[in-house]
Amino acid sequence: MISLQDVTKAYGEQVVLDRFCHVFTTHSFTAIQGPSGIGKTTLLQVIAGLLPIENGRVVMDDQVTNTREQALHPALRHLGFVFQFPALWPHLTVRQNILYGLMRQPHTLREERLAEIISSLEIADLLAKRPAELSGGQARRVSLARTLVTQPRYLLLDEPLNNLDTRLKDQVLTIVSDYWHKHQATVIWVTHEPGEVSGLSPVVRTFCPSGLV
Repeated sequence: MISLQDVTKAYGEQVVLDRFCHVFTTHSFTAIQGPSGIGKTTLLQVIAGLLPIENGRVVMDDQVTNTREQALHPALRHLGFVFQFPALWPHLTVRQNILYGLMRQPHTLREERLAEIISSLEIADLLAKRPAELSGGQARRVSLARTLVTQPRYLLLDEPLNNLDTRLKDQVLTIVSDYWHKHQATVIWVTHEPGEVSGLSPVVRTFCPSGLV
């Protein structure tokens, strides 16, 4: 469960989240829909602990993670974040990028998860390449693989279908949906495209938050 309680976030004098309140229930799949510039990405970054807040608090599984005075480190929140832009480590290969979050795990576990994720996303032939050698769609899939391989409890996705053709969009939707069910995850999916996740209805709740200004 993720609960945002009277959360205010501003950039200087520009208020983006205005006493925003919402509860993302455990194992829910929520699509946040709306045009560019209303604060959807800011909302995800606040939940992830990547941005400080001015007022209010964020609670995740009964643990207060964000207040004005302090915030729990993002690495301790059991979440995965698929950014709007892939944000891959440029000096690492695709293989190294994907496995970055599993560096402290046993070798066998790393290899098992790697094999599974590269097969489902059709990126096995990219493992030796570096991000500069990838197309936009390939980088997007590698970014998703890097997130899912850690099996996060909370999955935050910011425009995850950018730069993908129709076939790959359907593939990514299926992979995220399967992950959601298999791991009982809580998924928050940001999009500006109406109906992007309509194929998953009626289990997906889609809304354009009034607290985003």
